[in-house]
Amino acid sequence: MSARSNTRRTEITYITYIKSTLLELLEKAPCYAIALDESCDIFDDEQISILVRFFDIENKIFREKLLAILLSKGNTRGEDLFKAIDEFINNSNISFDKIVSLSTDGGPAMIGKEKGVVRKIRDQNPGLISYQTDLCGKLSATLKEVMENLVQLINFMRSHSSLQHRKFKKFL
Repeated sequence: MSARSNTRRTEITYITYIKSTLLELLEKAPCYAIALDESCDIFDDEQISILVRFFDIENKIFREKLLAILLSKGNTRGEDLFKAIDEFINNSNISFDKIVSLSTDGGPAMIGKEKGVVRKIRDQNPGLISYQTDLCGKLSATLKEVMENLVQLINFMRSHSSLQHRKFKKFL
């Protein structure tokens, strides 16, 4: 076996160990908070990052870790994003009941009233506290209005159609 193959095998084994250790710590934790972020990579593939904060009972400290980066298979609708998250949580033996808080951005797919990810997770755990981060909250009124309009335009272009998104990129 080549040195490169051996290194790669070692890295995969280490990553698997770290993931299993993190999942074991989560199973022992009484509750945890998660943050979800939907974004695109450089190839315009949708990804969902799941970050978790919990109290490590064994070491008696709070931990913040990247739990997973999931590829979104399909559209960027709330149902599709929730399906990817739900599949990961079920396969990892993590419980929706232990989630006490959920933080997301203000995207329509995340906070939609009927079909957003927050709504779907709240259906699984009615006691969930959710909030969205507002990156433009501390700007002046004029800049905040400009940023809100710009964010609405970008969200519209990104969420309605990949064809519109490609045309918009070509136009720019």
